[in-house]
Amino acid sequence: MKSGDFMSLKYIFNGYFRSGTTIIWEIIKTSNPDYKVFYEPFHDYLVERIKESIDKKNSVIVDNLHKKILWEEYVAEGEKFIENLEEKGFKNQIFPKNISDIYEYLNIYDSMDSNIILQTNRLHFHFQDVLKHYDLKAFHIIRNPLDIYNSIMNIYSRSSKLKHLIKKIIYPFIGFPNPKTRAFKVDQRINFIYENYNIPNYWDDKSLKQEILNDPFKANLLSWILCNYFLIKNNYKNGVQFIVYEDLINNPRKIKKIVEKNSYLKFNIEKINTQNKSLDIYKEKKVLDTVKQLNLIDEYNLILDNIID
Repeated sequence: MKSGDFMSLKYIFNGYFRSGTTIIWEIIKTSNPDYKVFYEPFHDYLVERIKESIDKKNSVIVDNLHKKILWEEYVAEGEKFIENLEEKGFKNQIFPKNISDIYEYLNIYDSMDSNIILQTNRLHFHFQDVLKHYDLKAFHIIRNPLDIYNSIMNIYSRSSKLKHLIKKIIYPFIGFPNPKTRAFKVDQRINFIYENYNIPNYWDDKSLKQEILNDPFKANLLSWILCNYFLIKNNYKNGVQFIVYEDLINNPRKIKKIVEKNSYLKFNIEKINTQNKSLDIYKEKKVLDTVKQLNLIDEYNLILDNIID
């Protein structure tokens, strides 16, 4: 782990979509004003989101989805910095694929005259390489797949009702999957994983593939398992610290201890609204039955072994 006064890329907080990464980003940012904490640097439309966040008065506005100001760190670095990100970035890429391109891109942050923290949602498949290359300490956030699915569907339901109805009628005739499966590009994520890592091995069965993609929960669970499984499998002995979202809202002091013990960071928990969310939700019948149908029992159990005491 890098320490001392040398300024560069220091930490990465990664997590699957809707896992609580924005909450973690906000806590880390407000708790550590001496660091620059960048939100989703591998976003497939990063520069577009940055530019959209600037109003006519050159002020950074609140993001519609998260109801927070997300991109001000980027804006504060100026146009040249944003141009470099656009040149080296990963527009339209579901996940960054080429490790040398990832290094070239991350060098932009590593060369900054500041202490840098990145909150990422798309580094599951190159996490180990990045941590070793930059000698980083890292944390991975995991939230139960049932609540993630419900969160994604809630966001989906907020968009145009007419648009959803048209898709529901038209998609079956043109061979597209259930439009709910395309929320957060879940179908594209699974395709990427199969094309690059040949898992799940049944994905070349067109009828089975179509069956899964027409079941939004099953498709979302498949994507969740594969992303978290690959990160854990590839970093099994690499010292990645896990932040379980349910622990964060049940017992924030536990997560505070994990973060502060394994970093030079502060983790202020005063604003966390505690809830009673049992880890038994990972073993809900709907989840376990779907895991069996997906034939990913071993992969799912590996995830559970690393997050449940």
